[in-house]
Amino acid sequence: MDVTAIKNALADTSQLPALQASQVTLMTNLIDFFQENQLTYFVTGGTVLGAKYYQGFIPYDDDIDMAMPRQDFERFLNMVRNQKFELKNLDQTYRVQHFSMDDQFKYTIARVENLNYHVIDIMDLHNQAAHPAIDIAPIDGTPNSRWVRKLFFNKLYVLRGLLTIAYSDTINPIRRQTLRHRLQTIIAKTISLFFHLNPTKIKQRIEHNLSQYDMADSDYSGTYMGTYRDREMLPSNIWGNGSRGLFEGVSVNMPEYVNDYVMQLYGGFRYYTDEELLKDRHYIIKEKLES
Repeated sequence: MDVTAIKNALADTSQLPALQASQVTLMTNLIDFFQENQLTYFVTGGTVLGAKYYQGFIPYDDDIDMAMPRQDFERFLNMVRNQKFELKNLDQTYRVQHFSMDDQFKYTIARVENLNYHVIDIMDLHNQAAHPAIDIAPIDGTPNSRWVRKLFFNKLYVLRGLLTIAYSDTINPIRRQTLRHRLQTIIAKTISLFFHLNPTKIKQRIEHNLSQYDMADSDYSGTYMGTYRDREMLPSNIWGNGSRGLFEGVSVNMPEYVNDYVMQLYGGFRYYTDEELLKDRHYIIKEKLES
């Protein structure tokens, strides 16, 4: 599917409610599993905005984001590796992805995919088979010294840049980008012509650096590999013990100080127009699989 076709297909939201309902079912079962196994989680990003301002999905949104303190994140992955992860009340087919279990997986987060739907991920230029998913990111701490923390972020920025270069052929041109991002994309694609980088080793290095600092001992902690990089490393007290919110009728654990979370990460909140919200969709539903 070319860029024009993707843009046209984004306007079709007829199957979105079914996809959203399926995502909520997957989230509900994940939360049950986390609670049964005493794993701490938070909803994050747009899911926090949805819970606080819409009590559900932001209109036209189609994904759910979660995060877990690194120790709980590693426990979760180990349960998956040891086949101790099961969503008992889910009659849909799912799988968990992480680069440590599949070196073709591009990200450092864990992804729980719903295999009952085929979708086109608009971030994938090659139009490969994809599935709607819930992303789970690790929450890591940072050095408490301001200057050491700055060096720490600089190192991660370089590693993240190398990862971008390694995957430069997958950068999507229809995503809204600033001039700076467009220039970085051109540079990354140019460099990739001359150097072969091993993305798995880069991701291992990123995880090694991030996992050095526990959020419980850090003044700042968060999900550095998210969209906003070091802006996602928030004062740790914002996470706290969590606060309850409703997302499509499901009780979810949000950061304890939600207003501070929204202000620190987004600079505040405003209700977008339908056109702006539509541009932020991640998937186009290709087909619903027969059950």
